[in-house]
Amino acid sequence: MEKYDSNLDGLYQQLADRFGALSRLFGELSSSQTAQELTESLISGDAATFNQFVDRIDIPMLGKCAWVREIIERVVVTPAGLVEVCRLRDNLTPGEKLLYLRIARRHGQFQPVVVSTALTVAEDRPVIPPGPFLEELRANNLVTCDPQMTYDVSTTLVLSKPERICV
Repeated sequence: MEKYDSNLDGLYQQLADRFGALSRLFGELSSSQTAQELTESLISGDAATFNQFVDRIDIPMLGKCAWVREIIERVVVTPAGLVEVCRLRDNLTPGEKLLYLRIARRHGQFQPVVVSTALTVAEDRPVIPPGPFLEELRANNLVTCDPQMTYDVSTTLVLSKPERICV
């Protein structure tokens, strides 16, 4: 492959260093005893043990502790598939807002989704669960439904927040 820009050599070296660190991390974790030690330190919030493990991985980067924790979580969590997630549209007309409130009341939704005129991010809008309420909203074109990846959490560890572990 032809080399296009020698200014990128530093970037390539940093990337190679990270891949090398990742290789050493997985090498360390290939022992069941080390994997147990690391996992238990994350579950119990034992910052000292976790930090000792992280310090053994030679990579000069900020946030190394959170980086290690994130990699471990990604290995532990298993993608399960796509599900359809429906949310109230964020661009309802005044007439549609009124229709939504009528439907919500008819279905006993005493705490209907707040209908505001402000712009919102899709993830900020609550998910509307399947059922007759959603079906009526869908029939009136008041929701947007998109596929979303779900994860098998049956084996997922409940790990501590990085702020608690990474000191």
